[in-house]
Parts: sequence; structure tokens; C-alpha cells
Amino acid sequence: MFVLNAILGVFWAGAAAESAPALGWDRQKAFDYLESRQRQWANWKPAQKTGGACISCHTGLSYLFARRVLAENQPRHLERDLVQGVRRRLMSDPPKTMLSDSGAEAILSLLTLSLQRRSPEDPLDEPERVALRRLSEVQFKQGEASGSWTWIMHDLHPVESEHSTFFGAALAAEALSAYPANSGGGTDSLNAYLKREAPKQPLHNRLAWIAFSPSAGKEARKEVLRDLWTAQSSDGGWSNAALGPWSLHAEAPLDSGTNAYATGWAAFTARESGVRCSDSRLKRALSWLARHQDRSTGAWHSVSMNKVFPEGSMQSGFMTDAATGYATAALAGCRE
Repeated sequence: MFVLNAILGVFWAGAAAESAPALGWDRQKAFDYLESRQRQWANWKPAQKTGGACISCHTGLSYLFARRVLAENQPRHLERDLVQGVRRRLMSDPPKTMLSDSGAEAILSLLTLSLQRRSPEDPLDEPERVALRRLSEVQFKQGEASGSWTWIMHDLHPVESEHSTFFGAALAAEALSAYPANSGGGTDSLNAYLKREAPKQPLHNRLAWIAFSPSAGKEARKEVLRDLWTAQSSDGGWSNAALGPWSLHAEAPLDSGTNAYATGWAAFTARESGVRCSDSRLKRALSWLARHQDRSTGAWHSVSMNKVFPEGSMQSGFMTDAATGYATAALAGCRE
């Protein structure tokens, strides 16, 4: 949530507060890995769009969330390139897009800009005004999907499959929380949609709801976090299956144990939802992450939930990118 993250940004910029003890992970290598993969993504032909590389949920979005934890005054150049690409597409005439789905395009465009804001009181610039307007224009106004948007659906877990419309709506709530005075009437219908559909969602998406939507409420957070801690493994982490249920993919690689993506996502969203770094269950998760970082690359390795990709291919690293981004955000957010 934006308000929580704005507070955290001030804290990590220098204020003294509670934190988990140093856990012995290599923060610099983690960010070096994320930067290197973002560079590879920008140079990968399928990712190249008008104005710059598109924003991917696995490589780009997790990178932007990790970068925000640092609360630096200026973005790094790769982060800046992503943001400038979004701005150029928003201001182009005729409009340019990075994705085939208009709902996902609108959500990720506004979210990218919102993650650069340090205060809800910051004045809006013209790309932000355009992004807010486009998000409103493509939001469903009636029917069962009222309050939500279309989303990318390629039958790919965890964020492009049958429940992912809800995931996209949770990201929209995160983006809109950065613009409390300018989000318009669509926020009410969005909140109603999220509350209505949350019970049908896998735990993975309910975590997005309580982490990103200010309207989730105290009781909903307690319930989802209770489910999260119940699903935690004895080693402190989570398996992908624990954050389901998911439909089965016959070609998915075997991955039945504690998983870096699941653990990074769980720790990140728990922290975003207000769990304190001193919480013993979160500390166990952070400890698992610290122990399982690849010290040679800085990454947290994870495999696809859908299929086996050729070794060394760009796609083979997507889940590792996401795992590394969220693990880095969780650990960096709970460290002196």
C-alpha cells in the first residue's frame, strides 16, 4: 500500500525503528543480478516496444518493487529507462502500447509511474493524468466484472492464468493508492470487486489484496495472514502449492518443496500488509531466503510453474527474476 510504503521509505532513508537482525545475505549482488536481467530484458527482441522495453510482471515489476524499497531520490538508469518508456507511450500521438491487453496496459502503466512517487501530495504531471484517465476508461462499469479490468491470460501461473484478473485489480489498487485525491469514483467499484472476489482466490492473490489494497480491512488481513502462517513450512518458507490452489500443468517441472518465488512473494506481501520485521514467523521466512541466495550470482533460483524452458533461454530465468525481486524487497525492507 502506498501510505505504508511512503512511511517505510522515510524509515529506510535514515529513521531509526524496529528491524530484523542482519541476516548475512548479499544485497549488492542481488541488485546487480536484477540490474543485469533488466538489461537483458531490454535487449531481448520480444520485449522491445515503441519507446523502450515493456513492463513484465516477472522481470520488470518485481525489479521496480525492489528498487522502491531503497527509497533513493533518483532512479537508476535502467529503472529510469522503464519509466521513460511508459511516459513516452502515454504521451505519444497516436497512442502507443506495450501490451496486447488494454486493461493490463493501463494498470501497469499507472503502477510504474506510481512506484516513482515519494508522497501522495506530489503534484501530478501530464503522463500521470493520462494514465489515470486511461485506467478509468477501460475499467468495467457493469456486470459481474464491474470494478475490474481485463488482464493477460496465457494459462501461465502465477499471474497470467484463470484467477489473474483479480491479481491485476490488486495491482491497480496499489497504483491508485498513490493518487488518493485523483483516483475518481472507480475506486469504490474496485474495492467492492476485490472484496467480493477475494474468497474465490488462491492464497497468492489474496496476499496481493491485503498488501496492495488499503480497503482490505483489518479482519481480512488477519484472516489471510492466518492462512499464510498455517501454510508456512517447518523450514520457514512456502511451496508454490501452498499459495494455491493452482490448476495442474502437465509439462511443469517437478517443484514440490519450499520455493524461492513463493517464499519471496509471501515475505514481501506480508511485510507490505503491515507485518513487523520482528514477527517470529516473518523472521523465519527471511532467514530461509538469506540461506538460499546463490552467492555467486546474487539470485534466488526458481523454476517455471508451467513448462520446462531451454537452459540459458531468457524465459528460463523469469521465475528466478521474480523470486529475486521479491526476496530482495522483503530482505531490504527488514534490514538496518
